[in-house]
Amino acid sequence: MAVFDSGFGHSGMALADADVLPRATALLAGENPAALGDRVWRAAPQSPSVRFSLDNFRSERAFAIEAPADGEVTFRARSRSDVAAALADANGHSRAKANENEFGTESITVSLDGVPPFFPWSSNGRKHTAHVTVKVTGR
Repeated sequence: MAVFDSGFGHSGMALADADVLPRATALLAGENPAALGDRVWRAAPQSPSVRFSLDNFRSERAFAIEAPADGEVTFRARSRSDVAAALADANGHSRAKANENEFGTESITVSLDGVPPFFPWSSNGRKHTAHVTVKVTGR
């Protein structure tokens, strides 16, 4: 494989089918040609309420939770600072987002229709440290 860049924002890529064809065939057959094994996220048992700090406006914290795909989850992020909350499925598809309040609590309640496990995450909206408490409840 070779990648070419003109320096003007234009680039191209060339591939030899002899290199790509065996790998593509294996992928299409459901095989694992890279031999990386099972790389599925696993949720660890933990408390439904967690406290942590987000140092700056680029800080984020995510959690993996096991929940049935037909269940419902409520995720609350509470802070004296501006925080956002979101929930994504295992494929990275966003299921819900909340960033309505400048201070206080962001809350999401969502029916889970994606691929488990699910990932609630919180991010800091300010330049200073945000001390956050998150709580996840489900049915």
